[in-house]
Amino acid sequence: MDNFYIGHRLTNLIIPGEPDALTITTPAGSWELRKDARYEEYKRAIVEGKIAETYKLEISCSYTGSRAAAMDACDYELIPL
Repeated sequence: MDNFYIGHRLTNLIIPGEPDALTITTPAGSWELRKDARYEEYKRAIVEGKIAETYKLEISCSYTGSRAAAMDACDYELIPL
């Protein structure tokens, strides 16, 4: 069994309640959503009409078979997230 990691930075995302972290469990695994260390600064920038990366979204997965197919399965989960 092999492993891979995918990470994305999310822009202009402000979640109600502004949690520091969330775990979202999906068929591919658990996505970890974490607030950026400069969140408050970025939030002010968004209010001013700028684009800012407020959260990081990461997943670490194991797979057998095709790595490309496993990565595609993870990426397809991002659409509804």
